[in-house]
Amino acid sequence: MNEIDYPIDFDVALSIVNSIFVMTTKKYNSSINKKEKKKLKQDITMLHKEKEMLYGTDKYACLSVMDKVVKTYSPILKARYAK
Repeated sequence: MNEIDYPIDFDVALSIVNSIFVMTTKKYNSSINKKEKKKLKQDITMLHKEKEMLYGTDKYACLSVMDKVVKTYSPILKARYAK
């Protein structure tokens, strides 16, 4: 198989996931709605697993998370900091 390259660096992907993790944790801590807290707790768990996948040995899982970072998380951060 050919080596898969991705247009994002590991450190950048990890930084973006950590930023989203912190944003979600802050929302969780400030929320009073139980349904919202439950969803945010699931999101926090997912983000933690994604950080583990980035550090893991499965190259394809890591690339999958990097793809999600580029397509999902990056636009969230760009919109937040564009204000």
